[in-house]
Amino acid sequence: MTTISSVPSRTLDQGTQETPARPIRRLTRTELEVLVLLAQGLSTSEAAKKLERAAKTVEWHRQAIGTKLGCSNRAQLTRIAIEEGLVPVRFRRTDEIRLEGDRVA
Repeated sequence: MTTISSVPSRTLDQGTQETPARPIRRLTRTELEVLVLLAQGLSTSEAAKKLERAAKTVEWHRQAIGTKLGCSNRAQLTRIAIEEGLVPVRFRRTDEIRLEGDRVA
C-alpha cells in the first residue's frame, strides 16, 4: 500500500495573515496518496489496486481533490503535484531524444 509518511493523517492549514494557506494542505492523507498515484500516470483502476480500494472510491477521491484544489482534469492535478514536489520530474536533454516516424523513441 502506498503511504506518504511525511504527511499527517489529516492536514488543515488555516494559514496566517503573513502566509496564506496552500490548497494542497486541505487534502487528507488518502487524497494525497490518490493524487500522487494519478500524477505518476496510474489509471483509476491501477491506483485502486495499489491502495486496495474500489475504483469508484478512488474516483470519488479524485473528484474531491479536484474540488478542493479547483482542478477540472488530471493534467491540472498533475501540475499541482509536480509544483508541490509530490512527484519527481525528469527532463530529457533534447540531444537524447530520437524521433522514429511520428513517435519519440
